[in-house]
Amino acid sequence: MSSKILSLCLIFFFVTTKGSWAETAHSLTLQEAIQIGLNNSRELTLVNLQQEMTEASLKETLSQVYPKITADINSSYNNLREVKSPESIEGYSNNPSLSLNQILWTGGKVSNAIRCAHEEIRISLLKIDQAKNEIIYKIATSCWNLKKAIELKKACEKRLEYASSIMEIASAKCKEGFIPEVEMMKQEVNLACAKEELIKTSCRKKVAEDNLRSLLKIEGEINIKDEPAFVSLNVDEEKIISEAITNNPEIAAMEAGVKSKELQVKIIKADYFPGVNLTGGYNWSGKDRDGFKKSLKDVSRDSWRIGINIHVPIFNGFYTASKVKEAELGYKTVAENFNNMKEKIALEIREILARLLEAEMRVHVSEKNRDLGNEILRVTRIRYELGLATITDVKEAEEIFVRSSTIQIEAVIDYNLCRMNLMRVMGRIEEESIKVL
Repeated sequence: MSSKILSLCLIFFFVTTKGSWAETAHSLTLQEAIQIGLNNSRELTLVNLQQEMTEASLKETLSQVYPKITADINSSYNNLREVKSPESIEGYSNNPSLSLNQILWTGGKVSNAIRCAHEEIRISLLKIDQAKNEIIYKIATSCWNLKKAIELKKACEKRLEYASSIMEIASAKCKEGFIPEVEMMKQEVNLACAKEELIKTSCRKKVAEDNLRSLLKIEGEINIKDEPAFVSLNVDEEKIISEAITNNPEIAAMEAGVKSKELQVKIIKADYFPGVNLTGGYNWSGKDRDGFKKSLKDVSRDSWRIGINIHVPIFNGFYTASKVKEAELGYKTVAENFNNMKEKIALEIREILARLLEAEMRVHVSEKNRDLGNEILRVTRIRYELGLATITDVKEAEEIFVRSSTIQIEAVIDYNLCRMNLMRVMGRIEEESIKVL
């Protein structure tokens, strides 16, 4: 009896749990999805941590400007015996001291190191912008791909519905001898194709939804509330390329990297020059009670010193020359990569603009086809009401309209995807994602 009760409890638990899982659904706008993705992004967390490490490195570099003050305390117990005397010198010795070291001139080593650290902070901030740029683009792309998959699935479901109705009508007509069997076989093939397309679109929807869930780090069904809209973009190729080279975070980070490498060359070259430091110290010496009361009687006195320390490099086995050569080659490599990246971005923008123009033309053509499909459906329904068309003609007209409408939605989504890609390269995707596309 107890085992039956336990089984019933387990069944109830799984049923209710499954029901709660099924109820987990998210209806999001594009902007809401982007905000969730940014909040849950591990990649963005990592680049933020890297930026904090860079700030700590700057503070470490700035510490070289401040004086270094150290304190030493030496305390010892002494038991000294004179060679020609049975008497001994016994007592405590206490010697605290302070020392000072302040750099005065390093041939630009420290000043250039500070400038280099500031450039590294700029690079880390630009990497944060670059990471946000890529995350927003991935989320927006996944959202629109999911929206497209949902619309295609809906279209395939309607097409399957229409194909099933036409198949039933064709089967009935074939039995009555109004159409040959081969016509019914054609409708069977059409129905099988509709089922196959529905299976494919269902799989695509699942993959698109899984990708978006992975980016947002959430569970449950996701529905995108935003509807695709066509907003024509005024294209000035040279202006867009110029703006991209100026605002693209990846290019800006590489430009800062070039400046950082240039400063690193100057830092290493500073090892050719002398270094000047200010040094100083203050010492105390003392005794306690009866210690050192014989020959060391007058040892307790204070002393101080101050001076300039000049370090002049003469020869280090060509170590500095080798490091300078290595740094200069690194600078030239980064500068060349920077120029290559600018050319790559310009070429990528031209390709995106060509695809954008193609997508815009597809939108205009698909709108005309959708309107034409709507007109065909309207006329066919009127002819059916007048007895001039069959129900099969109506179903076929409905299928044409559904296909043309779906193609139009797909064209608009593809246009928006291409536009988002352009905004990504231009470094404007964050402001673009706020708009309703």
